[in-house]
Amino acid sequence: MEVSDLDPAAAGVLLEHTSRLKHDLGKYIALQQRWLGPDAPEAEREIALRADLLETRRGPSGSVDAATVWQGFRPWFVGDGQVDGAFVADLSADPDVSALIDGMERVTHICERLRNGPVGGEVIERGCQAAVDVSKAVASLHRRVRDRSRCNDG
Repeated sequence: MEVSDLDPAAAGVLLEHTSRLKHDLGKYIALQQRWLGPDAPEAEREIALRADLLETRRGPSGSVDAATVWQGFRPWFVGDGQVDGAFVADLSADPDVSALIDGMERVTHICERLRNGPVGGEVIERGCQAAVDVSKAVASLHRRVRDRSRCNDG
């Protein structure tokens, strides 16, 4: 199923989750790297990538990595859980959800590398690109779910 297949009422219910996904993951997964110029030194890029991927959600009780943030949302988008107890939405065939899943697989791999110590330029580049890809997929998914929820089929 794709977003365009959702009933507008169901899209309205899912909209709250995409809004939170956009804020909690889409905004923060590439936040620090956005402040860097294109010629930023590798060390600064790695520091930004570590913050973006390993401390995606920060608060008084500590930080949470991007993979963990995604795992909290994933069930609602891939049919592994009911959305607010109302329905199951398996949107894994949707291009934005598919891009999000792919990007998060790459991010998870990069997180593992970052936890094992310093990484080189290639890993930094792949991590930054994966983070940007996820951010873009989340923004597009949110926009499309919002637009679908506003549809008037009747």
